[in-house]
Amino acid sequence: MSLKDLSLKGLYDSDKDDLLNDFYIPVLSESIIYKRVAGFFSSNALAIAAKGIVKFIENGGTIQLIANVILSEKDQEEIKKAIKEKESEIINEIENLEDTLKKGQISLLGWMIKNDKLEIKIAVVQKGIEHKKKGVLEDKEGNKISFSGSDNETLKGWIENDEEFHVFCSWREEEANRHLNPDIKGFDYLWNDEAKKVKVYPVSEAFRRGLVKTAPKNDEKFKELSKEVTEKLLKKNKEIIENKKEIQEVEEKQKEQTEELILRGYQSQAVDDWFKNKEKGFFRMATGTGKTETAIGVIKQLLEKDKSFFVIIVVHGQSLLNQWINKLKKYGFSSRGASSTFPNWRKEFRKEAMGVSLGYEKLSIFVTTYQTFSSEDFVTIVKTLECNTLLTCDEVHHAGAPKFRKGLIRNYLYRLGLSATPERWFDEEGTSFLENYFGKTAYSFSMKRAMSEINPATKKTYLCQYRYHPILVNLTIEENEEFIELSKKIGRRYHLLGEYDRKDSQLLRLALKRSDIKKNARLKIHELEKLFVELGDSLEYCIIYCTGKQMNDVKDLLQKYNRIYCEFTQHQKPAEREKILKEFKLGREKGGYNVILAIDCLNEGIDIPSAKIGIFLENSLNPIEFIQRRGRLLRQSNNKKEAIMYDFIVEPSFEGLDDKDYWEKERKEIQKEFDRFIEFSHLSLNTQESLEKMKNIIKKYSLVIRVREENDVL
Repeated sequence: MSLKDLSLKGLYDSDKDDLLNDFYIPVLSESIIYKRVAGFFSSNALAIAAKGIVKFIENGGTIQLIANVILSEKDQEEIKKAIKEKESEIINEIENLEDTLKKGQISLLGWMIKNDKLEIKIAVVQKGIEHKKKGVLEDKEGNKISFSGSDNETLKGWIENDEEFHVFCSWREEEANRHLNPDIKGFDYLWNDEAKKVKVYPVSEAFRRGLVKTAPKNDEKFKELSKEVTEKLLKKNKEIIENKKEIQEVEEKQKEQTEELILRGYQSQAVDDWFKNKEKGFFRMATGTGKTETAIGVIKQLLEKDKSFFVIIVVHGQSLLNQWINKLKKYGFSSRGASSTFPNWRKEFRKEAMGVSLGYEKLSIFVTTYQTFSSEDFVTIVKTLECNTLLTCDEVHHAGAPKFRKGLIRNYLYRLGLSATPERWFDEEGTSFLENYFGKTAYSFSMKRAMSEINPATKKTYLCQYRYHPILVNLTIEENEEFIELSKKIGRRYHLLGEYDRKDSQLLRLALKRSDIKKNARLKIHELEKLFVELGDSLEYCIIYCTGKQMNDVKDLLQKYNRIYCEFTQHQKPAEREKILKEFKLGREKGGYNVILAIDCLNEGIDIPSAKIGIFLENSLNPIEFIQRRGRLLRQSNNKKEAIMYDFIVEPSFEGLDDKDYWEKERKEIQKEFDRFIEFSHLSLNTQESLEKMKNIIKKYSLVIRVREENDVL
């Protein structure tokens, strides 16, 4: 037989393959030349190079072995001294080895040195230079293979941990030209000391003698050791394989628990429209209408069309990353995370990128955060992909931020943006960038439709209906005086600049300070207590959006009225936040929470179907934020007939402000807040009731009722 007669795969993965019996023993058994870059110079690296080598030795095979050391020295004498110290250290390691398997494998290398079948050289690597771990084998007929990939250079890593490498063969012309021949050339380049940045040295005679000392004393002892090493290696390997089978059985049981993805009618239409739109565009779908499932539907249909492709899903925050991974798993798709909480994401990403690019894997899915997605490391790996790639950006408006646009490179053939609100607030440039990159809207599904159309599967509307109650709040005398004074300063600054410049730091500071007065108006707490009294025991499954300054006052009220609550902030770890949401869904009767206090978060994407009441103590003029907050409350769940929202609206008094121009500017500011009121009110079950509460303000400030078009998503 020869290497060509073996049924060699292009990719070996310890998750799926028995590396020892499927690869190492077969290829070494047919080879007579073995060239190996064995990682950093250590007893481990030597043991790894000897893995499965018994039959190769019996063939009379020869090895050229390169081991690396990292040194900062440049002086030749210092380098030689450092190598000598390293050699002594390794010989000492070998003499004191307790691992009989590892010691036995190194003894086999000692036998090869003794019989002039092994030559070792040391490559001195400068810090910052990465050396790939490679192997090249040749049989008596001249057939050659190379393998490369694993970064883990410990014996435990090769025998026990997850490992993978790609194999390239001389009889496959394309592989030979692209991979095998460069691998051989690269090895010979190093071996012959022709590299510019790496200097290669032979090991000392003292080191050779040290290894020879470990060798069997005669042929009889060699045969005994060969048998012993083989038996131990196979036994160890069998234990590992059996352990992995147990793990796989558990994973198979988990797969059996997956659900079939069945799209609703409008979701199927969205997928079809995206393909008709040349595999690009936005799903502009109301919050809570299943954008995630629809996007997974795109992946499922692409699988039927494309031989192999890569999927990158980008989300805002770790909680959403985990939610996506779980949702994909629910429908039978395996995925990996790439963010600061996944320290090995770069290695896994490179591994999957090569596997899909070479066609050894049909599909690979990575879920990442916008921060990681736009990083140099992530973008660099994406550029190596040689396959079709689907980019899915959840809450796509984030992608238009200047710092995140760096991730929107041309390498993504398929592009999908998800959001009820893809436009960026006060950022026409960012919005235009997104439209140019993703293309036009492929499909829209409005909130009005979602709240009126019946889901055939549940016999309910897709989103639940809601009641909206504005609660008007005045400023105290002191707050109002400060508000007016800041308004005058803003007016003077505005006139000085000649126009409103949002980048002017002084104007921005004044505007934020004035905004804080409205956000933290003290009488809001007084009105909140009145609301608690009115709600009584029905204050359950409630989310309260408040500022950090309001937190303690709200806590005091919740304790006073015996409500069980928990804070939910952006500073909490993902696992802690998931635990809070799980206990909130239980409700108080089952040991959970009545209320979540949300500070600067819970605006986007997080699924909380059990939430029934929303109290917006702290509210926003940003449509993206307030639309998303409403979406948290409208998802259907058992025993939930409708949602209720309480919106605290502050009305300052402008008495004494004589500047008519400035009065008009303030009227426009109030109009913005009124626009949020109209957005919430016009789709509610009690539109007329809420308009009645606001009629005096509407008349006082000549506010315009602007209702969005029926087909508008929001």
